[in-house]
Amino acid sequence: MQTGMDQDRWEKIRQSSELAVTIPEVRARALDDFSRTIAMMAEAMAKHTGRNPDDVAVRAVVGAIFGVIISVTMPWEDYTGERLNADLFRLLDGGLAELENGLWL
Repeated sequence: MQTGMDQDRWEKIRQSSELAVTIPEVRARALDDFSRTIAMMAEAMAKHTGRNPDDVAVRAVVGAIFGVIISVTMPWEDYTGERLNADLFRLLDGGLAELENGLWL
């Protein structure tokens, strides 16, 4: 599957991901960014569902979706741009399908 990103772009993603794991200050900044993104996603989900963004159900669903995204796009121990470039959307679809199915293992 073609994702529209060339190898140079994947290499930049790989390098920035490596920095986010290996440099504590960058990792802390990434966690702050993740927190802000989750809050923004919770706001959008709350508007969509008519619930409060602080509702535990809203936060849990947003956290689970974000968890899928992180687990697919940041496999730190085996990160290769080629693998993600080929499989990214298939992996995201699979992870989100697991959520939709109730995470039954």
